[in-house]
Amino acid sequence: MNTTQNPLPTSPLEEFQLYSRWDSDTLHSHYNKVTGSVQGRFCGRSPRAGGQVSLTAFTAVNGATSAGFGQLQAHAPYTCPRGHKASVSKNQAELNFIIEEHLNKGGGVLFGTFGMSTTEVNTPTSFYSQELGFRATSEWAEVRNSKKSAAEKRHELKQLREEFTETSPDNSWDEWAIAQQMGAVRKGIERMFAGKGWVKDSEKHGVIGRATSIEITLTPSQNPKARWWRTKANIHTHFLIFLDRPFAGGDDDEKALLELKKSLHRRWNNALKTFGFHSTLPNQQLVVARTGETDRRRIASYLPKGSLTIATREPDSASLDLFAPLRESMESVNENGDIVPPSAGALMMWKNLEASLLGVHLFRITPSLKQKYNLTAFRNQQKQSRKMNVLRQETVAVIASEDWARLREEAPEAPALLKDLASNPNGGEEVRDLLTALDIPFIYQGAEQ
Repeated sequence: MNTTQNPLPTSPLEEFQLYSRWDSDTLHSHYNKVTGSVQGRFCGRSPRAGGQVSLTAFTAVNGATSAGFGQLQAHAPYTCPRGHKASVSKNQAELNFIIEEHLNKGGGVLFGTFGMSTTEVNTPTSFYSQELGFRATSEWAEVRNSKKSAAEKRHELKQLREEFTETSPDNSWDEWAIAQQMGAVRKGIERMFAGKGWVKDSEKHGVIGRATSIEITLTPSQNPKARWWRTKANIHTHFLIFLDRPFAGGDDDEKALLELKKSLHRRWNNALKTFGFHSTLPNQQLVVARTGETDRRRIASYLPKGSLTIATREPDSASLDLFAPLRESMESVNENGDIVPPSAGALMMWKNLEASLLGVHLFRITPSLKQKYNLTAFRNQQKQSRKMNVLRQETVAVIASEDWARLREEAPEAPALLKDLASNPNGGEEVRDLLTALDIPFIYQGAEQ
């Protein structure tokens, strides 16, 4: 691999940029550069309409310090490297609460994993989005900028979009085998838990709800020149079925469990076949979940992860997590200070993968479980607990939206450095000194106990 020696940093901002490598702020900044051309929006980067951006430093009861920006757009829950972390953490806590409540009331839980047979496939050699193409038209801009009501705008845009779609090229990922796999898994989950067969299974076993997740692992080509141009995706589902009584584990229960597995798999496989895939019963799993505290926490942690962390892959496995192509699509700096170029095909792989995931929910808990165990009350309790854990907070700077936009344009790495400085004890002065040096106006609101 060819590398180019990187010049030594000449300022704190350049030094921070050089040595941050895979840190969340740098990756998130790169994500926004890429995702803007996929979704036409920027995640957690721009102020909400008409808003300001505030940088707040927090001191916890235990003395730990942190910082964060407020009043920015919400993060995408699954494909944003920041949004996924928050989503996974939230889902894990909520699922652990539901499992604990369920087991304390004498219920039982089944754990399942269903997948499909797949092979290595080619990545699309380009990226095209009909939606982005439509938004680039003068007709779209004219309607958006008109003074018509929101309902009228929606109606006109719908008609224009239909007309544009008829004559524009297909989305680059529409016929992609990996996108088809995702469609097959989503349809498989839908079919497994619907219809007369599922109603019969539910009544027989006392099903009161379920939790489902979709996990994606990626194995790129071992040939560096091909890397992400040839990839095998393993897309599968993990699920929990909550019963009003536990399986006792006797011969009759083992037979009933096997029959339930066959019934679920029959519907699962029939759905896969409509997409050209198949699944074999022996390679699928349906077991009685262990009920010990450690086992419960392990299940609650495992199910919502959705292959969104590096730790997903096994130590000896060549498979990588969902964000691997995003990371490898950015120029990085190794431990020796050398610039490492992006991996072959990583950018096209990520853009088409993210586009195929738009609108997909990788983790769900059925409303029946949420209502039965009053998940809303738990969420309110968690929110209050987080507030109680903050001993002190200081809004170190408030920046107007137009000044924030100029900061992002003139010094893209500055927000990450500002947040890093604000996280340090008494780092507010350093933040304000840097903003002054960058000629960015700000308001200082002071500390709040």
